[in-house]
Amino acid sequence: MKGWQRGLDTAFLNVDATPQERIEGLRDLVFGAGDATTALQEAVKVVSQKGLKDGHPAALDALFPKGSLARSDLESLAAVARQAPEVVGDLRASSPLGGGGVSSGSSSSSGAPKAPDLDQVRDALGRLLSSEGLSEAADEAINALRSTPKGLEEPRFEVVSEGDGYEIRRYENFTVATRRMAAPKSQDGAAGTASAEGFNSLAAYLFGDNEADRSMKMTMPVEIDYRDSDPDVQTMSFVMPAEDAEGGLPTPMDPSVQIRQVPERLVAVRRFPGVATSGEVKRQSDKLLESLQADGGYAPVAEGEYSVLQYNPPYTIPWRRRNEVAIVVSTAAAGGADTATTAAAATAVATPN
Repeated sequence: MKGWQRGLDTAFLNVDATPQERIEGLRDLVFGAGDATTALQEAVKVVSQKGLKDGHPAALDALFPKGSLARSDLESLAAVARQAPEVVGDLRASSPLGGGGVSSGSSSSSGAPKAPDLDQVRDALGRLLSSEGLSEAADEAINALRSTPKGLEEPRFEVVSEGDGYEIRRYENFTVATRRMAAPKSQDGAAGTASAEGFNSLAAYLFGDNEADRSMKMTMPVEIDYRDSDPDVQTMSFVMPAEDAEGGLPTPMDPSVQIRQVPERLVAVRRFPGVATSGEVKRQSDKLLESLQADGGYAPVAEGEYSVLQYNPPYTIPWRRRNEVAIVVSTAAAGGADTATTAAAATAVATPN
């Protein structure tokens, strides 16, 4: 990347840049104006020679190289534009008026919403208006502009290797709260995005709907498991904070919420921006499977099973959202050291009872 391209990212697109870094970025933009003009001329030239359809990749490389925030935002905006019609279809599928299926389980053990505790409401408002609460609110507002939120715990992993558009991660063991639910149907009859009912039940458990009346911190990512052999059912999982899991987790009040252990496992992960529509999830999982098959080093442990990992709060701007499609894998060599471990991991979460 040239200086003006780094300056553009730092001065205008990086929400975590310090004021001094932004000033330096503006300086890079001003003093790199000549290079920017040259890059623009190169982009115009290649488009005029090859046309917009064939020439735009080279033009993008000249103006906004891969690895820059500007390039990432442009590609993500294009993805969001492609996903927009699918978002509407998925929303209709998950709406009661759209015919989307939902599970019959209630969001609480009584089947009715829990009345708010006035003391808890007062304490929450007091914390929100404190200096610490206002600081946390400001950080959370900035998270709406971040691809990966700050301040949220996620499972520990190491990247073992990288392939064409994906990476192989080795996750350490962790604990999740899960809930099975009926998958809504999109207009073409395909499984849509899992309903909000599962999210609400798991969030309620995390925030105190448990026998200990204990509130725990939110984590990331939210995971939704899919099975081609059972497309009418999906399983949503929340990662439990490691500190709470080690001390013993309270029993959920909602019997549809279950606590499970996920052992160490190998996972192939492909990242994509925008909204995890049913169509986008299918495209990304197909690409991941194609890459794994072409590279040949790793193979899925269970055919037709994959997960979607979502890291952002719902108010994050769409083109900055971080989504991942994940497949539990083992080394392709028969009898590889990882086969038994990953096979156990594949069934540790979301196995129907």
